[in-house]
This record gives sequence, C-alpha cells and structure tokens, in this order.
Amino acid sequence: MFTIGALAEWLADHPVMLSSVLPLVLQALGNPDLSVSSVSTLKKICRECKYDLPPYATNIVAVSQTSQCMWLMQALGFLLSALPVEDILRNLHSLITPYIQQLEKLADETPNPSNKLAIIHILGLLSNLFTTLDISKQDDESADGSAPPVKATPPPPGPNPVSSYVPSPPPTLIAPSVPYSHVNYFNEIFFGSLFIST
Repeated sequence: MFTIGALAEWLADHPVMLSSVLPLVLQALGNPDLSVSSVSTLKKICRECKYDLPPYATNIVAVSQTSQCMWLMQALGFLLSALPVEDILRNLHSLITPYIQQLEKLADETPNPSNKLAIIHILGLLSNLFTTLDISKQDDESADGSAPPVKATPPPPGPNPVSSYVPSPPPTLIAPSVPYSHVNYFNEIFFGSLFIST
C-alpha cells in the first residue's frame, strides 16, 4: 500500500490509472492490517491528484466513517478543495452536521472525563479537515504550474464559502469540559481557515 502512495505524483500525471487504484485503496481501509498505510496512501493521492478526483468524490467521502477517520479528514480536505463551491458545501453538510450535533449534545451534559475526551476528539476531526481544505490554493497552484489551470475552478471573490455554513463559532466550542487551549487551537485552525480572503 505504501508503494501505491509513493506513486501519487506519477498518478497525477497518469490519472487514467486512478479508476484501477482507488478501489483497491478504499477497500483496504476496512482491513485492520492495512488501514494505517491505506489512509496515508489516500491522503497522498488526494493531495497530488485532487483535480482528477471529483468523479470519485462520493466514494471517498462515503468511507470517511472508519476507525481512521481522524486522519482521513486531512485527505478529505485536499479532495474538497478541488470541488466546485456547491459540491464543497454539500459534502461539508453531510460530513460536519453529525459532529456538530454531537458537540451540541455533549455541551449540554454535565462535564466529565468521558465527554471531555469525546469533545476533544470531534474538535480534532474538524481541525484536521480544515487544515487541508483551502480553495484559495487553487489559484496559487495554477500560477506556479503545479496544477493545470484548466482543471482548477477559480474560487469566487470574498470569504471562503465554508463560512456560509459555519458563520460564527458555535456555543458548543466554549463547553466547560474542554481545556481552553484546545478550544483556542481549534478556533485558530478552524475559523481562521474559513475566513481567508481569496
């Protein structure tokens, strides 16, 4: 599996091979012996080949709920960055809504070590997603030649469109059971990335 990951840049130059390689990688996510290496491989493929992955986006997003979901979120961030704004928001809705609902439920509970760990886990998931989701890089990559301009849809001017989905920090992020350092870190990563001007 690591060998496939090492060929991610080659796959970017030979996207016709993705239809054969991706099913193998996605299937390996369910194998406990291959899950770690397959997550690493998928992340590399999503980073290097993201402009060729929109046809496979639905299948990739569908496997995000696995034991390795923490690290899969980084791969999904790369993938979503190359999609049209409407598709980004649609996929974010299906990805984020369950976690936001969990945060709201946990924030209403009496603080205890169990829900503290659950909240930190969810914040980590969302942080991983938004550290790699950045549509402002589409223009940069096209300009420096690392991605063909024809494949990248230029983002509209103004704030990152994700900010329309989460316009302000939800009250759950100031839950008393979460250390301030975790909330502050999440706010910097999560909401800082949302309002990057493109």
